[in-house]
Amino acid sequence: MRSKATLIATMCVAVHACSNSLETQDATLLIQVNAREQRLPWPPDDSGREVTLVNALDDPRGLAGFVLEIGSVDPRMTFTAPDFADGVREFRVPDSGEMRFAARLVQDDRVVAEGSGVWTLEPNVEWRLRVNRAPFPPDQPLGFTLNDINKRNPPCGWWWCWRNWRFPITDDAANYEYEALWLSLHRIHPDECVDVC
Repeated sequence: MRSKATLIATMCVAVHACSNSLETQDATLLIQVNAREQRLPWPPDDSGREVTLVNALDDPRGLAGFVLEIGSVDPRMTFTAPDFADGVREFRVPDSGEMRFAARLVQDDRVVAEGSGVWTLEPNVEWRLRVNRAPFPPDQPLGFTLNDINKRNPPCGWWWCWRNWRFPITDDAANYEYEALWLSLHRIHPDECVDVC
């Protein structure tokens, strides 16, 4: 009888511990790929010139060959362009540790852009990783200059932006000068000022 009571008590403690650890894992990661084709002014001068972003998920000169491996521990999850056909991927992530990714863009059966990155996870944070094939980071045309173009991690210039990674596309595969594969990380914390302060 005593061993049965001990077993029940042990199970309750184990369930409670598991429940508490799940409750504290409240950070999330949302991955969004910009699959829209749009015209934007480029370069950032008064020339009036524009480029057309080629981001379609089914276009070989767009993002059809996009591959993202991401995770806080191995084995990492792997996503390809068709995984983003219905919008975004969102899931819970640990409240601490590191999140690592490796991204590549394949075109004509060869890798034309690739790179990797890492960031430190935090509790209560909604992370948003935005992917774009463009001359500048997604949603950050303001304040971005040609002085930033050759930096691997150009500065952020928009609300919530935490970090940018730029992976140049080879000249023979680029649709226009300075085209790159961008991954832009946004950090949103419910207790911090994010807009009008």
